[in-house]
Amino acid sequence: MRTTYSLALGALLLAFDAGSEPVTIALTVAGKEYKVKGDGTCHYAPMASFYDMRAKMWSVEYTGEGKDGITNLTLTAWRPLAGGADQMSLSVHIGSGDHRIDTVKKSQNVGSGTLKLTPKDQGGTFEIDGKDDKGATIKGTVECTTFSSPPAAAG
Repeated sequence: MRTTYSLALGALLLAFDAGSEPVTIALTVAGKEYKVKGDGTCHYAPMASFYDMRAKMWSVEYTGEGKDGITNLTLTAWRPLAGGADQMSLSVHIGSGDHRIDTVKKSQNVGSGTLKLTPKDQGGTFEIDGKDDKGATIKGTVECTTFSSPPAAAG
């Protein structure tokens, strides 16, 4: 269900031609370093809801052209308004492999990890430290120079 939401959000953002912001990704996955800079989408919603949890929500989407390295990254971060730890859904495609971490309460959790957001001007940096659904360590940062508002969703 959570994967469906992430995919739906990504498709919605692409369908509305949401524009692009510079994204910088520096991750170490299973002991191998990956660094990439390029255009992506970075959104922030001060009020969102998922599984009856009211929260601030940030999302990052990046798709690269190459066949090696990080070719796709989707990160959704939730900060519950009622307090508690930040929660994340992370999907990274590297070469021919996928890596996922989902710590969102009430979703189908996979992997484990922590997420920290450090705001900077109109953007911010996410620090990720976790293990994916196969046990591979994922550690590093995803940086957006600007967060824009997500497109309005009907419903």
